[in-house]
Amino acid sequence: MNIQTKQIILKDSLSEPVKMFLSISLNGFGNELNFVANQMYNYPDAKKGIDNKESINDVFALIERSYVGLFNNAIIRGFPNSATLQEFSVYNKNKSSGRADLLVTHALANNEFINLLFEAKVGVATVNDYSADYRKIYYEKLYNQAYKYFLVEKEFYTGESYIITISFDWIRHDYILTEILKDRFIDTVSDFFFVYYTNEAGLSVYGNLSGPVH
Repeated sequence: MNIQTKQIILKDSLSEPVKMFLSISLNGFGNELNFVANQMYNYPDAKKGIDNKESINDVFALIERSYVGLFNNAIIRGFPNSATLQEFSVYNKNKSSGRADLLVTHALANNEFINLLFEAKVGVATVNDYSADYRKIYYEKLYNQAYKYFLVEKEFYTGESYIITISFDWIRHDYILTEILKDRFIDTVSDFFFVYYTNEAGLSVYGNLSGPVH
């Protein structure tokens, strides 16, 4: 059983370099999920996974760091000239300000670079159809956390910098998956929304982009 990928949103308002980056990276993320699922979660039939589902669906229950790592792998495969840094400590005057999730110095076609600072969160998909106002508050909270990291170390950044909030929501039930695949959960705030799924469960990956930041 293979994991399928569906692109539900990739907004036209995104710049072409960012749109290409997200499209290639998020489609590549689906390939990474398949690699891991087939190599590590393909148990014998007698050993069903969580909730009596096929064991391959266990890959949708990974923790945040694992998802960021798989996404990082997809970026490296898709853009070998770009550089990435995961889970790095950020310091303000020799005092720790926290740990940033992922920084990508993304190589453009004209030998220039842009910086993409990701703040990630993991959740569980529900049947709630969240309002645009709810999404804005949620994204703003993640953005503020990432912007705090950017501000204290911005002297080390060259070129334009953007903040991307990204969420990984485990779709635990087939009836929720059915509704999501009908595009029921589209909102006006998210800049991208991808779904990775089997016939029983899945993972929604969505977020938005802000910038350039200064």
